[in-house]
Amino acid sequence: MDEYILGISGFDHDAAATLMKAGKIMGAVEEERFSRVKHQTGIPYNSIDFLLDSQGITFDDISHIAIDFVPSSTILGRGKHWITQIIR
Repeated sequence: MDEYILGISGFDHDAAATLMKAGKIMGAVEEERFSRVKHQTGIPYNSIDFLLDSQGITFDDISHIAIDFVPSSTILGRGKHWITQIIR
């Protein structure tokens, strides 16, 4: 059985998903291609569905999920940046 890895990004901006199989990128797509909303945020449901359909697999075939997390992009990280900018 092939190992599929689903990568999910979008908790800051530009929601997207990537699907890898056996270490090779099978596809990557941004959510705004489906929603038509520039810099779409949130979970890229449509992108995930598109990638799974393109490979003829279901969510049960995914062995790992990778989610991006950049602490400086969170509300606390940005709040720190905004306060620093205000003080300057």
